[in-house]
Amino acid sequence: MTSDLVRGWYIIYYHDVSWEETPFVRHIGGTCPPDVFRDHVRTCRKLGELVPIQEGLDRLKRGIIASPLFSFWFDDGFAGVRKYAAPILTEHGMTGAISVCSRFATRTEMFWRCKLSYLHSIDAGRHLRARLRKYGYSQPELVRDFVIRRFGEDVLSVINTLYDEAVNPSGQEDAFRIFDTPDGLGGLHKSGWLIANHSAAHYPIGDAVLDGTVNDGFEECDRFVRGITGTESSDWVSPFGCNLEPAIAAGQTHGRERTVVLVGDRVNMTRAFRRSRLLYRIAAPANDRDGLWQVLLSASHRSRR
Repeated sequence: MTSDLVRGWYIIYYHDVSWEETPFVRHIGGTCPPDVFRDHVRTCRKLGELVPIQEGLDRLKRGIIASPLFSFWFDDGFAGVRKYAAPILTEHGMTGAISVCSRFATRTEMFWRCKLSYLHSIDAGRHLRARLRKYGYSQPELVRDFVIRRFGEDVLSVINTLYDEAVNPSGQEDAFRIFDTPDGLGGLHKSGWLIANHSAAHYPIGDAVLDGTVNDGFEECDRFVRGITGTESSDWVSPFGCNLEPAIAAGQTHGRERTVVLVGDRVNMTRAFRRSRLLYRIAAPANDRDGLWQVLLSASHRSRR
């Protein structure tokens, strides 16, 4: 089967890895059970070589990829990554990367998508849809898609107000336990993990690249990452795969080289990376023990085009 995969760097990405799937994450991509994640790692080991993110990037830059390489990346900074995924990777002598949003880790703002997930789980979606109609929402568009398309202070206020009505202050405080803490993330960094910048609060970008808003959110998260690791993150992980090139260009005019990290479900190849400095990741089938091979094969075929 290995010969069916193109030689390149496969970065497989997840959100949370945990036995518990709370209402706050149930509808934002799924939680991968630890036993499924362990099987995914074993599958990758059979198909090629497991490498830490920094080693994979070094080989990609130098063009010395003789077989499929596999690494693991986790978005949004969930606590289950350190509790469950990290020990599994340690069994294989491996580390990973975790993209963090600074306000989630510092407990200053709950992820708006987690709020939507919770509201959906308590059947409050109909109330949310009703309140969003004044801003242009109409069925059958998914609320998530509408919010991303129409994101702004008015739409965010609707979500926040309904969430405040549905969840009391102690419940809101407890909900933050799904995210790792600065100390926990610092522990991952000390064990060799890459801590990447996923913006301050995971807001959709849209036209904000034109007015500097994107830089503000990423610079805020950079300050947070610097407090943990001692240095700014060179990896900016784009929320929803939005265009970051204008913001990256602005940052690089100040002498800082950035790599934009997307999803894309593609394999990283040296020639393409040298041209674009974009890193692509492959979304894992989080609840499917046996589906990873087909996902990798599809990404491999896509990258051959």
